[in-house]
Amino acid sequence: MREIDEIMVQVRAAMEAQQVSQGELAGRAGLTKGYVSRLLRSDEPDGRPVTLPNALLLAHALGLVTVTSEEGA
Repeated sequence: MREIDEIMVQVRAAMEAQQVSQGELAGRAGLTKGYVSRLLRSDEPDGRPVTLPNALLLAHALGLVTVTSEEGA
């Protein structure tokens, strides 16, 4: 399984455990509900391929990862 797929499995599980809707996740991530919906259906014909930055953005919005930046980088 690709790293991105593993992250998305965790995102879906966290959404269920935290009872977070697609709309709420979209708001937390600064995305539209439609875009989040397509990302969550990435394995379906009308889904959108998930990039690592998008997977991490959703994971961050659910508190699964912390995103930091290095000064001067």
